Amino acid sequence: MEKEIERLAEILKAHTERHEQLLRLADEKRQALIQNNADLVNEITENESNLILAVQEAEKERLACVEAIGREYELRETPTLEAISDLDKGIAEVLEPLRRQLTAVLERLRYRTQQNAMLLCHGIGHVVGFFQTIADARTTPATYCRVGRAYGEQLHMVDHKA
Repeated sequence: MEKEIERLAEILKAHTERHEQLLRLADEKRQALIQNNADLVNEITENESNLILAVQEAEKERLACVEAIGREYELRETPTLEAISDLDKGIAEVLEPLRRQLTAVLERLRYRTQQNAMLLCHGIGHVVGFFQTIADARTTPATYCRVGRAYGEQLHMVDHKA
């Protein structure tokens, strides 16, 4: 059983390293989004996709290891890391720091991913607004005043040189 615990510890370390790589990529993506560098965003997204595939494979390995531990201890359900740590104090000393470290990295990754999603949504909204402004300008008379109101019409364009 000690061998399975060591294997699980190694899997958790590798899992944490991969998620830290994803976090670094998320930080790079954030900068690329801010700089409006679409080519770099695409490159980073491709790297993220490849890394996510590796994470999925590692997760399958982690689940198989956890299930083996559960069978060894005759547990009815697939145990969580907390449940495995509760089985023995020595196991807890090995697994708990790894679990906490992985959880912290995952929280930071979740937060950064949410930020990047908001940046993308705002960027898309800006582009849609820009194209709507252009479309509106083409469908209404081009006469407008300094504050951007077409004479007798709704707000279309702003010309500070008028």
